[in-house]
Amino acid sequence: MKERIQKAIEEYNRYRGVEAKAKILYLDKDILRVEIRGSFCETCGYYDWIEDIVYILRDYDIDSELIRVNELDDGAIAEIKYKGEE
Repeated sequence: MKERIQKAIEEYNRYRGVEAKAKILYLDKDILRVEIRGSFCETCGYYDWIEDIVYILRDYDIDSELIRVNELDDGAIAEIKYKGEE
């Protein structure tokens, strides 16, 4: 599971890295905390950039749900609840 999550974050960064860079801060059996920083926070689609991580996780067969967002001056910390097959 950890490998699939890391690959999903790498994919997020590959396609969105110019405006948003994601980094795993915390990962346990069902919670993922991701820091997202970049110029995306100055655009009108603030939450879309964050929710994109959930959609990419689902592409990797990881059922996930955004449960909390802490807004930062230059980004956000997203807390995501997930489950998937090991």
